[in-house]
Amino acid sequence: IWFPAVTLDMTEIAPLLADDNKELRTLILDEAVKSHELVKVLCSRSPAFLSALTAPAMLASLMVPATAPNALALLEQLDVEPDAALSELIIAKDDKGKSKLLGLVEKWEDCGPLLDYLCASSATLKAAVVSAETFNAMAKPKTAGTALKLIEEEGFDMGVDLDDELSDQLLAKDDKGKSKLLDL
Repeated sequence: IWFPAVTLDMTEIAPLLADDNKELRTLILDEAVKSHELVKVLCSRSPAFLSALTAPAMLASLMVPATAPNALALLEQLDVEPDAALSELIIAKDDKGKSKLLGLVEKWEDCGPLLDYLCASSATLKAAVVSAETFNAMAKPKTAGTALKLIEEEGFDMGVDLDDELSDQLLAKDDKGKSKLLDL
């Protein structure tokens, strides 16, 4: 028997949200068509599920290179634009000084569509992508192509002179006494 008018509340979806949304993440990341269909049905029948799915912490947990395609699909499917809380979580640095945004930028070839969506949807995230800090992090041999992309395509403005902050970052020496500028 099919009950199209049934609405699911927090009690019914609580198991999906247990253990820091572990089952919800598993469902979102599953490639099976039926899992995607279930997510759509749950979104349409449960405001609590939709709220849990679009919570900044849940969405931010998907903002890593390994799940970038899933994050983009979810953002587009639900027509979610990053708000201040989500932007803050994406830009926030972890205990190693690295942000989720920087992780995505480092893998631009794989994460470009998600980055394009985030930048088009949030001036805050766009500004963080084209910041001197991001450019400095990319201005090394391993990510030189991304540094060029920031200059040539994404609007990082080198200007006539490097600003003091960027100059200091490029000339700063690492723990071996070598500057990033010398690596280039």
